[in-house]
Amino acid sequence: MKINELARLSGVSPETIRKYRDRGLLSPQCNPENGYYEYSNADFLNLLYIRKLRGANLSLDTIEST
Repeated sequence: MKINELARLSGVSPETIRKYRDRGLLSPQCNPENGYYEYSNADFLNLLYIRKLRGANLSLDTIEST
């Protein structure tokens, strides 16, 4: 799925998803033909987990170390 669909389904903004991707918390596949990232169901579940941890006031540094 593309980033906008992932954002819609998860309730997380595309900007935040990009930040998590850049920090290595999500690992979508990049389509070499168009340069778009394709997010998997595993990425979706990871994003929901990260959102839950952030809701518990854990920092991204703490989440990265787990």
